[in-house]
Amino acid sequence: MSFQDKVREAKKNLAKGSGDEEKKGDEQKDPLAQEMEQLEERVSGMPEDDGEPEHIQDLKHRISNLEQRTEILENPEELVSRIPSDALEQSLELDDMAHQTELESLREQIKDAESGDEIEDIRAQLASLPSASEIDDIENQLRSKVSKENLEQAVNERVKDIESRLDKTPEQEDLDDLVSTEDLQSAREKMAETTSSMESSIDSLEQRIEEIEDSGPDVDGFGQEIAEIRHMLEENRERHNQLRDRVAELADLLNEMARRRT
Repeated sequence: MSFQDKVREAKKNLAKGSGDEEKKGDEQKDPLAQEMEQLEERVSGMPEDDGEPEHIQDLKHRISNLEQRTEILENPEELVSRIPSDALEQSLELDDMAHQTELESLREQIKDAESGDEIEDIRAQLASLPSASEIDDIENQLRSKVSKENLEQAVNERVKDIESRLDKTPEQEDLDDLVSTEDLQSAREKMAETTSSMESSIDSLEQRIEEIEDSGPDVDGFGQEIAEIRHMLEENRERHNQLRDRVAELADLLNEMARRRT
């Protein structure tokens, strides 16, 4: 095919499918069409030469580029096919689309589901999860629990109260001044009440700690605070045992005085 034929063919491809009537007068033409016409005029007056001078090769190259541009305009898919796959994926940022991986994982799970029983099991597991309102209730309950400072203060106050009540029990010289069995019995009952109250206080505090630990998950380090309080109670256990021993000694004194009175 001669150069003139190539130019005419490229011009024909460029105008293909437009369906518009030829414009009149000095109406502005498409830049690509103008360039094609200029090349056609330059080539039409040149004789064919087997040597192909440099300017002829340049014209060939430009005509070839114009033909390629015309083909791409008519077939956009051609442009996409010429883009390297790596560059295309990078331009679409497929590597950063994490949801694509998630969708693929879900598809694999659906494919792996062999029967409707597995789907029902999944639904049952989802149904067993706590609702949003239940989770809110649990959080509110955890927020309403006593803090470490309040619980520690309650323990200290209770210990001080027990110590104060023990300090008020009769000493040996006071027991000698008791004049009636009723006074001895009243003192014995007071000592028994003090011992029972002290043991009940310790048990209730330990039970309260267990309830808080079992009521829900650790929130904002609350479990650590409970562990510290439990450690504090363990350290004070020896002191509590000493108080019990003191109560037992006083009870023995009361029993001895009662024996003497009778």
